[in-house]
Amino acid sequence: MKLLRQKYKTFIQLVVFLGFLAFPLLPAFSFPQRIVSLSPFITESLYILGVQDKIVGSTIYDRTPGASTRTKVGSITDVNIEKILSLHPDLVLATDLTPYKEIKRLRELGLRVEVFSFWKSFNTLCSEFLRLGKVVGRENKALNIIKAVRKEVKEIHDKVKNLPKPKVVVEIGVNPLWVAPKRSFINDYIVLAGGKNVGPLTSGHTTREEVIKWNPDVIIISNMGFVAEEELKRWEKFPMISAVRNHRIYIIDSDDLCSPTPPRFVQTLMIIAKWLHPEVKFKPKTKIKRLSLPKELKAKALIMYKYEGPLFWEKTLVVQLQPERRVLSTMDGLLKAKLVVNHSASPLFWYTMCQLKRKKNMCGGLVYLKEVKEKLAKKFHTKPSHIALIATAADMDNLAVVTKKFSAKGIKIVVTALVTAGAKTNALRTGVDEGWYLDGINLKEHGTVNVILLTNLKLTDAAMARAIITITEAKTAAFQDLKVHSTYTPKVIATGTGTDSVIVVSGTEPPLVNYTGGHSKIGELIGKAVYQAVSQALCKQNGFCREVKK
Repeated sequence: MKLLRQKYKTFIQLVVFLGFLAFPLLPAFSFPQRIVSLSPFITESLYILGVQDKIVGSTIYDRTPGASTRTKVGSITDVNIEKILSLHPDLVLATDLTPYKEIKRLRELGLRVEVFSFWKSFNTLCSEFLRLGKVVGRENKALNIIKAVRKEVKEIHDKVKNLPKPKVVVEIGVNPLWVAPKRSFINDYIVLAGGKNVGPLTSGHTTREEVIKWNPDVIIISNMGFVAEEELKRWEKFPMISAVRNHRIYIIDSDDLCSPTPPRFVQTLMIIAKWLHPEVKFKPKTKIKRLSLPKELKAKALIMYKYEGPLFWEKTLVVQLQPERRVLSTMDGLLKAKLVVNHSASPLFWYTMCQLKRKKNMCGGLVYLKEVKEKLAKKFHTKPSHIALIATAADMDNLAVVTKKFSAKGIKIVVTALVTAGAKTNALRTGVDEGWYLDGINLKEHGTVNVILLTNLKLTDAAMARAIITITEAKTAAFQDLKVHSTYTPKVIATGTGTDSVIVVSGTEPPLVNYTGGHSKIGELIGKAVYQAVSQALCKQNGFCREVKK
């Protein structure tokens, strides 16, 4: 019996061994690479999670910048199954607004379909966003976003929870009149913003006579499928309603109200809280940090902080030039400048501005930067035309400042590089990788290396132009030594990010410099300062670290 058991054990081991021989290269689990999104909300969420480059198909109603370049597969409720199949997706993402028969058909055809129910409550929104992050391989990023969102929601609610609660009606339909009931996703906005929903318990169908009886203090109109401004005028015929009498009728975007991502939920909640409690000051936190620069540069530097929460911030590096200088900027060209600026904002803040500020012939990001310039001009008593500005989503707290000096034969050379750098999402090797910028449309999320270079010596225009080449060579050397691989062709080392910007500031002291290439002493200092600053900034921002060459 013992011998029989031993033979059986040997037989099992042999079977297992042969199994490994038969399947020696089983593929490791991988996350989806070709995603079709059947909801504008899901598309926006994929951008926030940083997997927008995996999207191959989306709906005709997507408003997310860059989504217009994806193949259109119909709408949320009318899906073009043939078009989806032609894209060969390994994942289809839908909400429960897509008819079940469409979902069933896609699954019968062998496609993996994940369905999400986001808008039952704020808690459901958060949990489903986390599930989405897990499905697409961004679980940690989703966790961090939800943690920050919950913190911001709590901060808003804590400011209003003990105040008198105004009566609120949120209108989401006209014919028939439809308001948000107490058992709805929108009710969470009202409660968390410190209000009381006076609408029905379950069904939102009602009449104007009922609303008059409720006498709300605030009416919020969602522009869902009707002209909200016209509806506002209809309400103005009923001055017996407190909201009408006190001019407290507001209009809100239906996407922001009814189908928000978690970060957008915070935005909308802040807006509603301000409407319900104008007596509360939801001012962003601000502060100024001053930086020390060598006196030979005749410049002052500071960072201005504007903080609205962990997901919404602006941090602006401002270098004041005394007197104004000749400047060469890759964004603004040649100009006489009093200020040179590197403006950073959180990725979500950038995304929000691109959405809110866009115009017919101008992308929202450029409109936003134009406004930033105008505000800085007013604050520092100058003209926008006297400001050289570059911009980034890298955190200004990861700024690297490196100074190099040299003295000989009565000549003193001082060079300072101020650098922010991010290369996680779009490190690129020029000459190998494809371009994706077209007619003002950024088709991918991007990082940026921004360099502001100052010197005490006066530079000719040619010397400033040549300095940009030296700066680029030093930046590329840092990428090579840090082994930053291309995001798009991972087998090769990146040369930059493809969106990098440079400002070169001429000094005021003699001798006049005509050449700033690497064979010149000033070119050597430029190269070393930029190499070291780029290396430090990439280490701080992205963790690309190694022992930096001195």
